[in-house]
Amino acid sequence: MAFLSKLLADLAVPILNWIYGKVSAWIEKSQKIQKAYEEAHKKNEQVLEETKSAETKEEKSDALKSDLHNF
Repeated sequence: MAFLSKLLADLAVPILNWIYGKVSAWIEKSQKIQKAYEEAHKKNEQVLEETKSAETKEEKSDALKSDLHNF
């Protein structure tokens, strides 16, 4: 029984270090993914705003053209 207790005590630190390393790596990866997601979301919002702006300008241009044709 003493042998098992000693073996467990000897293995506890390496096992905990291994678990800590895996969890730390997972956290870093998750943070990178979150950052990439946030950057992509910002870019998508910018593109959406630019598209809306372009559509608005195009609609105004079309309206002016139709007004000119009707005039």
